[in-house]
Amino acid sequence: MTHTSGTDGRSALLDVASVLRWAGDAVDVLERARPVIDRANVFPVPDADTGTNLAGTLTRARDAAAAAAGAGPATADDVLHALAHGALLGARGSSGVIMSEFLRGFAAGHAAAPAGLPDDSRAEASPAGLLARALDRGAVSARASVVDPRPGTMLTAARGAADAASRAVAGGGDLAEVLLGACEGAGAALRRSVDELDELRRARVLDAGAYGFVLVLEALCRALGHGPTRATEAESLSLAGEPGEHQSGHAHGAHGAHGAHGSVVDGEFEVMCVVRHTVSADDGPATSLEEVAPLLRSGLQQLGDSVVVVGGADRRDPAGDGSARRGTWQVHVHTDHPVEALRLLDRWEVGQVVVRCLAHQVSARGAAEVGLVACTSAPGLVTDLARSGAVVVLRGSGPVEREDLLRAVHETDAEQVLVLPADEATLALARGLADLSRPQVTVVASTSDLHVVAALSAWVSDAAAESAGLVARTAALSAMEAVVASVRAVQVDAARPAELVDQVSRLLQGGARTHEPGPTVPAVPTSTTVLTVLAGDLVPASVLTDLVAHAERLAPGLEAVVLPSGRRSTALVIGAEQQ
Repeated sequence: MTHTSGTDGRSALLDVASVLRWAGDAVDVLERARPVIDRANVFPVPDADTGTNLAGTLTRARDAAAAAAGAGPATADDVLHALAHGALLGARGSSGVIMSEFLRGFAAGHAAAPAGLPDDSRAEASPAGLLARALDRGAVSARASVVDPRPGTMLTAARGAADAASRAVAGGGDLAEVLLGACEGAGAALRRSVDELDELRRARVLDAGAYGFVLVLEALCRALGHGPTRATEAESLSLAGEPGEHQSGHAHGAHGAHGAHGSVVDGEFEVMCVVRHTVSADDGPATSLEEVAPLLRSGLQQLGDSVVVVGGADRRDPAGDGSARRGTWQVHVHTDHPVEALRLLDRWEVGQVVVRCLAHQVSARGAAEVGLVACTSAPGLVTDLARSGAVVVLRGSGPVEREDLLRAVHETDAEQVLVLPADEATLALARGLADLSRPQVTVVASTSDLHVVAALSAWVSDAAAESAGLVARTAALSAMEAVVASVRAVQVDAARPAELVDQVSRLLQGGARTHEPGPTVPAVPTSTTVLTVLAGDLVPASVLTDLVAHAERLAPGLEAVVLPSGRRSTALVIGAEQQ
């Protein structure tokens, strides 16, 4: 490869074409290795999705890099930062989040001009020195993003690559020798992983995340004109289950990832989201960008495990010193308290909120033929929706976006996915997913939180349909659609009691307006037996008591269910269902 000179006089390591080659090759190799990596995934949660998560993360990164390169004149640093930012926004699972932060640090190391070098030292300004610097910055950034770093993981492989590269530079090695050293350092860390984590030792596998990192590093080697080392090629075979012994004599094929510890998780739920924060000159003592990640990490650490927070100042703003006006972070936590975790994030702009029940996903991984995606605007519903087996998309500070739905659809790891929107705009977006080649998406016409609750309840009540074949699944889907059609809903502010009484009366006796603008819907017959109330946190208990009493007078024998929305508001969504 011909290296170009940067504006600071150093030799550039990467150009735009080599960044794009790296990204494309990384996606290709991760897609090929995805089944192997998934099977070997036992840490931190044995949910068999590390390969899928890494491939998805790098796919989003590759697409962002290609878009930056195609948008006009761009430098290698521009495209590297786009690669990292795309990975940040598209990060999936803890492995994807950590990889995105490694790429962010790598991009910063590649862009930073060496400072304070002695006049007779040119090591850091050479391509080999720049590679070592970028690998080191990536390893440091990735480790700093994890609240409780463990040995034998992707973090260890990144550190092994950076240290080996630095030693090669100190010994006068050229770029090829530094690349070789980095790959050998990462590969050695990968081989040690089975002896450094109890979960890996019991399952007799290498760390899936570390293996994915090695593959991405090898793709960088090829992008710079050098192939992977023989040692890492052999490692690929042995991790895939071919004959071979690792250095301590343990067999380490991919079998056993769902062994005795296959049901162990470090929190019932996984919560992932994107946090954004803007600082303006008029904000005074408001939270600075450099304070956001530490605040997120310390708060989430009190609520769960596997806490990873990555990101920082957006590059379009003054970068890196806390003076930037806007920043973006990807947040990941395993917790038994998802609602509390979401409340912790209320002070910031939050989007791409995806929640899943880890125990359910672990048991269903690779077994469920149909996946469920449930959308909601109510944090208080997240727990029960996820426990029902759905990957939950929570509407954050803004509307649900297509990328949110795509992320959740792929999280199900199913060939057929049912999507339950919670508003008209999300319904339209979901219907647009029909163009996916995989998986096949079917959309239920649910347009409120109560529709989603009713539809999911209908599906769970016929749980056998999930794997009972096409006829049974079709009947179950028809039942869901019928339930959604039978639910009539209104939205009322509890601060207006007269309107509340009027709307409940209309809902149960004389026809009700839906919570969305539109014509009056038909009256619910007097045989309606279930009234569901989704109540904001600020609705007085006395209002709810009076509401239920009024409804029971109108429809004796009615069953009333009150659910907390988890929103700090006085809003009530009230639905009547005929059974």
